[in-house]
Amino acid sequence: MISSIQAHRPLDGLTTFGTRSEADHYAEAGSLDELEAHLAEANANGLPVHFLGAGANTIAMSRVPGMTIRITIKGVEMSAAPNGDVLVKCGAGEVFDDIVARTLKAGIGGLENLSAIPGTVGGAVVQNIGAYGVELAERLSSVTVYDRAEKVVRVLTVEECDFSYRHSIMKTEAGRNFVVLSVTLRLPPSGRLCWATRTSRPRLRPGPHGRNRDRARHE
Repeated sequence: MISSIQAHRPLDGLTTFGTRSEADHYAEAGSLDELEAHLAEANANGLPVHFLGAGANTIAMSRVPGMTIRITIKGVEMSAAPNGDVLVKCGAGEVFDDIVARTLKAGIGGLENLSAIPGTVGGAVVQNIGAYGVELAERLSSVTVYDRAEKVVRVLTVEECDFSYRHSIMKTEAGRNFVVLSVTLRLPPSGRLCWATRTSRPRLRPGPHGRNRDRARHE
């Protein structure tokens, strides 16, 4: 195996619960090239693949078989959209709360309601995080993913991501081979806090199990 792949790597410090766990094989992917190399190695050796971000709310088995790939793709780029909105492209391995702080420091609002939610940008998209009247889907422009089945990079629109309550296409059979590489956020040039309450009228469609998505925004 390539030298950057570690055997019998403890995962204790890579999850928020810190449960004792060990990956049979472990690698970090800080770029598309590294991701493709690790996937090729796993495929050549017949290893199942598991993905890890910041390990937020993740309880790993005592032994994780196959190869665990931690997505560490970094980078933040800000640009202006034609209508004056601010586009923020960030790597899937960035800590989401760091993006919130960075945009606020730059005088850009829109993400403050999502502050202090643990995890990476990639995990935030997969889960469609939300709090206090705002869900991430409402702040997204597009999501760039790597399709493991077709071995191509795809740029998904918000509609194609099939967002609903704590749900995205990445949680379905149709998106099971998608690995989030980066996300482009669309934020208003001057954000305004959304003072939502538990009695707020639902604005978004229910999730796959019929539960209204607005409930979790305040939990």
